[in-house]
Amino acid sequence: MINNEQHNTPVSATPTDSFQSRVQPWMMACFGAKISADGAERNHRFLEESLELVQACGCTASDAQREAVNKLSLLVVAK
Repeated sequence: MINNEQHNTPVSATPTDSFQSRVQPWMMACFGAKISADGAERNHRFLEESLELVQACGCTASDAQREAVNKLSLLVVAK
């Protein structure tokens, strides 16, 4: 049993449920249907949170820009 803390609504999940099916009720409760269905918006929110994490770990804006534009772009394209 997974508990949605915000609404205290129990959500059942079994080990055979996919990750997406287990996360969907939480996403709907937190973000609503519009944002939950918007892949670009979710990507931007993920990017924002990941940048906040590296900033908290001491990464500067110029470091992040240099890494993203130069090294990470090349790494992703090379895959």
